[in-house]
Amino acid sequence: MTVLGVARVLKVGWDLVKDIHKEHLKSKYKAPPLKDLKYLGIDEFSIRKGRSYMSIFVDFNRVASCTPLEGNAGKDIVPFLKVLRRKAPNLRRLPWI
Repeated sequence: MTVLGVARVLKVGWDLVKDIHKEHLKSKYKAPPLKDLKYLGIDEFSIRKGRSYMSIFVDFNRVASCTPLEGNAGKDIVPFLKVLRRKAPNLRRLPWI
């Protein structure tokens, strides 16, 4: 069921259902510790009909999300990459790249 559908059934606002859903996802998919990170992937996707983007980093060993970030420009992801340099000492380049 969509967020809007749930809101209509429960007779509450869409934003309340969305906030509850976001909190559930945050608790269920906590970021794995960066110190264990070995191989990292990055992807971007469009939100709000192509006007806004998010980037997501993925731990290839665990097939788990490391962190989602708003934006897809260098200024948006460089701060996270700087954190990785310090906190992910085992990070390696994939052999085929």
